[in-house]
This record gives sequence, C-alpha cells and structure tokens, in this order.
Amino acid sequence: MYIITIDGTASSGKSTIAKFVADKLNIAHINSGEAYRAIAYFMLSKGISPDDSQSIKNALEQNSFKMLYNNGAQTLLVNGEDVTKHLHTNQINAVVSQYAQNPQVIHKASDMARDVSKSMSVVMEGRNLGSFCFPEAKYKFFVDCDAKERANRRFKEMQQKGVDVDFDTIYQQTLERDKLDRTREVAPLVVPKNAIVLDSTTQTAEQVAQKIVNVVLDNENKAYINM
Repeated sequence: MYIITIDGTASSGKSTIAKFVADKLNIAHINSGEAYRAIAYFMLSKGISPDDSQSIKNALEQNSFKMLYNNGAQTLLVNGEDVTKHLHTNQINAVVSQYAQNPQVIHKASDMARDVSKSMSVVMEGRNLGSFCFPEAKYKFFVDCDAKERANRRFKEMQQKGVDVDFDTIYQQTLERDKLDRTREVAPLVVPKNAIVLDSTTQTAEQVAQKIVNVVLDNENKAYINM
C-alpha cells in the first residue's frame, strides 16, 4: 500500500492528472477538496457564516463528516446522509475557499482524507497533502502552471458552458486564489519537502500523469525485485 499526493495551484490540472494516474495504476482516486465542499455545504445549510469561527467549531464537533471510497466512487457523508451530488453548485463554488481558510475546517478535512486512505493505495489530490496531511507519503508531487494559462483554461471552460465571463476577471480571481492558498494561517500551499515539481503549462494532463506513473512504477518494481 502507498499514498501518492498531488498538490498544486488552482486550475493547474490536478484532478485530470490524478484521474489518469489512478486509472493507469488501478488504484483509488481521492479529491481532498470534496471534504471542504461537504463541510461548506453543511455550514451553508445551517446558516453558519465563514467568519463565524465559534459556530463552525461547534458544528464540526457536534456532527459527523465522512469521506468514503466504494466501488470506484468517492462519497461524502454528513451525519450519515450522502451529500455528494450537492457539492458542485455555484453557491458552494462561491464560498468553499472562504471556509477552507478556517483552521478547524482544515484539520477536519485532513482527518477525513487520512481516514479514507488507511486501507488502500490512493492518489490524493489537493493543496496541502504532501506538506501537512501526509508528510510521510511515499510519493509526493507538486503540479504548477503559469497563472495566465490557468486563467485561460478556466475562461474557455466557462465559455463552453455558456457562461458569460471576462478573461481579466478570471485572471484576477486566479491570482487572488493563489494568494489566499499561499498565505493562509494553517497548512498554506507550499511545495512539500522531497516533492517532485511538474509544470503543466505546456504539457497535457496525460503527459504529466505519465511522468508520475513512471516514477511510481520504477520505484515499486525496484522494491519488488529487491524483496
């Protein structure tokens, strides 16, 4: 069993890369960001503001939040209820990064990620996995990409969905998200110690994923031969 962490900047392609890696290695793919979304969904449903630290702390202590992986699918439960289908609305998209700045939320989401990875090999994607959540992970990677390229990808994605957006606005939002991720009090976005840095600016997600797969297979095959 082993853990692969893939951290990186927003919109750098981590999710697509992680899916490719999981498929090629035939192991579970876990998006740690779903834990933050499940928490944000619950807080919104109870009218708890991202700025209300005490109410957030109480809610996290008094309710159950779990991340599961069964039959090839990731599921989020709040008090035993499957909330997975509710986690990608525009309402959640607008506030999840605000809740994610809260130290209590970070610790809870990290605990959820650790729990789901205890019994299987996983590819885990996020922003603080190799540095904070799984500092002893066997394989750690950091995916980066030029901010303008990330904004351009997001811009095209939104256009394809028929959303009227302005590139400059998307670009400024990208820079602001980077600043929030890198300066938050607990578990900021950093390149984890001993992580391999990969730049996706001019590479496809599959090309980056293949490099990760090559590193893992090379090391796992060597370990097998040396047994």
